[in-house]
Amino acid sequence: MTYTIQQKDKRPAGDWLIIAMNEDGKMFHHSFNSEPTDSEVDQLAKKKTADYIAAKAAREAEEAEEAARIAAEEAEE
Repeated sequence: MTYTIQQKDKRPAGDWLIIAMNEDGKMFHHSFNSEPTDSEVDQLAKKKTADYIAAKAAREAEEAEEAARIAAEEAEE
């Protein structure tokens, strides 16, 4: 999915607030020190999405391990 810039706002501090959307309607917003290109926004949005998915999978794995550990402890009792 390609994210395309929907809105660019240059803020008084000199940075840029960008709002982008992909074909599925998922929104991405981020601030940049300089005016970004569409490809820079797309690459960052995809990286942030991949990082989020990886972190979520790691959390779920940790929770499953904890649940298995608790179940094993309870089975020993």
